[in-house]
Amino acid sequence: MDHAPSYRCSRPGLLLEAVDGDAAIFRDLAQLFIQETFARYDDIVRLSAAGRYTEMGQEAHSLKGTAGTVGADDLVQLLQKIEQAGLHLGLPCSAAQLSRLDELLHFAREDIETFLATIPPG
Repeated sequence: MDHAPSYRCSRPGLLLEAVDGDAAIFRDLAQLFIQETFARYDDIVRLSAAGRYTEMGQEAHSLKGTAGTVGADDLVQLLQKIEQAGLHLGLPCSAAQLSRLDELLHFAREDIETFLATIPPG
């Protein structure tokens, strides 16, 4: 019996659908997603620690859009809270938020990598 892979945090097929099933474009965007999430997480941590909350909120906003393209709903909700804290309240991320953000980003990356493995090379 063939079992479809399960995903912990996202629905990567949404991104494939958004590019009309073009596997090459999907691969490129998936790699960009993986790279960008590492960089943006680091920026959010750095900006929060430096008291640059507006910029932290802007980074969260950008990452939220990226997470939405792969259907990472819990990640989007968390990023929305971080965005609101930074842009509207002038507050940093909490340690718990940063920990959960790191966890969800890892799950989303794993989901993307798992999905990539199901796409035939070409």
